[in-house]
Amino acid sequence: MIKLPPNLIFSKNLLGQTAPWILLLRVVFPQDGTMLHICNNTENVFFPPSPSLDRQEYFAIPFDLDFVVSQDSKGTIPQLQLRISNETRAMQGYLEQYSGGIEASTLIIPVNTDHLGEDYTGLKLNGEVSACYSDDSWVYWTIGPPNPLTKRFPYDSYTALNCNWTRVYRGVECKFSGADPGGQYKDPCPGSYDACLARNNLINFGGHPGLQSGKLRVV
Repeated sequence: MIKLPPNLIFSKNLLGQTAPWILLLRVVFPQDGTMLHICNNTENVFFPPSPSLDRQEYFAIPFDLDFVVSQDSKGTIPQLQLRISNETRAMQGYLEQYSGGIEASTLIIPVNTDHLGEDYTGLKLNGEVSACYSDDSWVYWTIGPPNPLTKRFPYDSYTALNCNWTRVYRGVECKFSGADPGGQYKDPCPGSYDACLARNNLINFGGHPGLQSGKLRVV
């Protein structure tokens, strides 16, 4: 059973709403962790409203949400149909860069604009983009629950002299921030032990030199 703060229960039950309920949408693209924050409102919204480390601005872009329920008897899990405005072509760039957004994780939060500081934990809805198509006006995403069978496990591969962090070179795991005048480091990094040594960044090397052949390791 979902438990809501008293202010939200009171606002939900009002016959005449004094403030609208809107949807906040966060999308995280798995390729590099880029996040998209939008709201189906007429103006941008900061959530949470008070300054904090996790305060985020959600940009006003029209979108709506519908449930898609299968009519067969195969036990198909209900999905959501998310339709996002593409009139300004702002979404098109994300689709082209991130393979249509397939496997992007989504978080949808219904909030009341008069009570943005309340706890909406019980109303949060997590999902994953499983299908996409678009036209000149709209982007259509099919969203369902994350499927653990499509996830790589373990997430990282364990090799001796190849770095796992090349997928987000100069990211939070790699941490390399040196300049590259004249192509000294031959960016992008090839992910080898020697390349990390040349950058004087071995402390953050994402490989496992102890796994070289000819040695026994028990884990």
